[in-house]
Amino acid sequence: MAIFIVQRSLPGLSLEHLAAAHRALAESARRLSVGEDWVRYLRSTFAPARARCLCVFEATSRDLVRRVNEVAQVPFESIDEAVNFEEPGRGPL
Repeated sequence: MAIFIVQRSLPGLSLEHLAAAHRALAESARRLSVGEDWVRYLRSTFAPARARCLCVFEATSRDLVRRVNEVAQVPFESIDEAVNFEEPGRGPL
């Protein structure tokens, strides 16, 4: 399983719309996790001053993360594989 970061620019998005996008991504990930294709939407961090959002997924492939975002109809700029660092002393790195 790999970690993926999805970057978004969401100017003018209200917190209500952001919450709706959050729910849509979680539902899309749930629906598209079938058999060996598995994806889990972990979290998002939104910086309102810059209208930037980073969403974190755990998945079997980048393509599956792309499909989750397309099905949820949440715009994105990029999807990159990432390394997850846990709280010092708690994770493997």
